[in-house]
Amino acid sequence: MKKLCIQICEKALLTIEITEEMERDFYDCWDKAEHTEASKDCDSCSWNGQNVTEGTSACEIVDGRCCREGRIIWND
Repeated sequence: MKKLCIQICEKALLTIEITEEMERDFYDCWDKAEHTEASKDCDSCSWNGQNVTEGTSACEIVDGRCCREGRIIWND
């Protein structure tokens, strides 16, 4: 598993362990969002239903990666 670290703000770093399938889905979704008007089918995505906090899915947290100067760090 890889660790996905999301710098939420200056004093908070959220770390999530993800599978290779989740990494592939992440890049597939990112690519579609950046280069097409189509989006990835959330129902077939490995991130779907992976709640990190009560009521917030993992992909929703990662989606906010650019807000508040957030950044993503991959540790393998």
